[in-house]
Amino acid sequence: MRYGTHGNLDDQSVRDGDEGFLGFASRLDPGIIKESYAAKATNMRFDRGVAIVRKGTQVLQTGLSGPFHAIGEIIDGSNNVKVALVGESSTHLWEGDILDLPATLPFVLGSGGSTLDYPAGETVTAADRPFIVQAMNSIIIFRGDKTPLVLEGHSGGLQFTPLQLPSVLPFALGQDAFSTSTIPASPMGVEVGGRLVVIKDNYTLAFSNSGTLVLDAINEFPVNLGDNDPIVAVSPYQEDKILIWKERSIHIMTNISTLSDSVISEVTRQHGLQARDSVAQVGDQVFYLSTSGISALTGSVGSDGTSIRVVKVVDDPLSAPIDDLVAKIDMKWSRSYARGCYHDNRYYLAVPMTDLPDHTSGNNAVLVYSMLNHAWESRDTLKLNPDMLVPAMYGGQRRLMLAQRSGTLVLADQDSTDYNSATTGNDTIVGTLKTRRYHHNNRGELKRYRVGAFNWETLGDSSATISYKVTTNDPDTEMSSRTVST
Repeated sequence: MRYGTHGNLDDQSVRDGDEGFLGFASRLDPGIIKESYAAKATNMRFDRGVAIVRKGTQVLQTGLSGPFHAIGEIIDGSNNVKVALVGESSTHLWEGDILDLPATLPFVLGSGGSTLDYPAGETVTAADRPFIVQAMNSIIIFRGDKTPLVLEGHSGGLQFTPLQLPSVLPFALGQDAFSTSTIPASPMGVEVGGRLVVIKDNYTLAFSNSGTLVLDAINEFPVNLGDNDPIVAVSPYQEDKILIWKERSIHIMTNISTLSDSVISEVTRQHGLQARDSVAQVGDQVFYLSTSGISALTGSVGSDGTSIRVVKVVDDPLSAPIDDLVAKIDMKWSRSYARGCYHDNRYYLAVPMTDLPDHTSGNNAVLVYSMLNHAWESRDTLKLNPDMLVPAMYGGQRRLMLAQRSGTLVLADQDSTDYNSATTGNDTIVGTLKTRRYHHNNRGELKRYRVGAFNWETLGDSSATISYKVTTNDPDTEMSSRTVST
């Protein structure tokens, strides 16, 4: 409706705006984004509908002899929780389960971690794409085509040894109990149903005997042998099952603890897995970087124990609202670099993005999806490369840690500033929120205005710089951007 420009009484006012924010949808035109969603969010969080700049990173460890190519959380024979950084000639164990924050950060080796050297001539390189896993109280580093390295416990301490065929492995870290093993060279492995599951070759999975690291040829299962769709990864799913991730399809295998009853079923052929280390599970939901975007599986197991229902596939990928950002992911390098994890009701996906520097040498951004809001929350840019992510114990609670290949470990969501690995200083975090376009609830109808005003609300002593633009028709003009500071 139109409003008059004259009369004794003020015209009726029209209002538009957002009472709060749940997420952002950068793919859409700002004029059609629905209420409570922004058009862009960088370094932001939307807790309880309030838009706030994320907390920054605090340095935990610097000066390690990198580069590092994998990270994981392990528990030693004394039940100490440690973060393992897999390097080229050694692995550094950082003990993160510290009940009281130290007075001085970062830790130095000897007061917060230890270095475990590999035997002479044994290395772990970026080309190996290593994968670290704890299984049957042993720590195994898979090195692709190379023989895995195994962490042994003995009276003289801990050390890595190359796993030969056959070999002896510790049954428990810090103890002198041993069992034989025949673990083949493999890109990765996981423990499910009391068994170690490894990728033997592009089309075959191998399983250890129950409760041991001994693999038997009778426990090998082909998955669509020779279909030109190689296995990329395996991951645990709903207790006694695994998801088998291939380049162009996804499958599920049931009854891992009782292999004679196992069944392999196809989940989907609409897409496959793009990045092995992007898979993260919470409950019956699994998030991952697929060949068609960022996707999610939600499973409902049928009465036969084999069926699974896919609700997020190529027609409706999880990343649809931010497809413009997904298009900037360097898919070539994401296969090696991308890392995903679940932490504190959020899915974090670190990726190399072509519109940011250094995308060919590592991850340079983190995409954050809120499970509570069911929406994308932010694209985080940090002052170090988030090459690896791991949730681990720190200060008696579960925290998210990030590591840069060069040898820096930081704690996320901790400080008011970001640690800068280049300057070793701390930088201000710049958060950016671009709202949708406000058209007063009727996008197609022209309106005539005499005066306009906008209001915003900030929390506490927070400050912000706000810019706005007004677009008019007849005449077609755009008011120059105006900026106000709080």
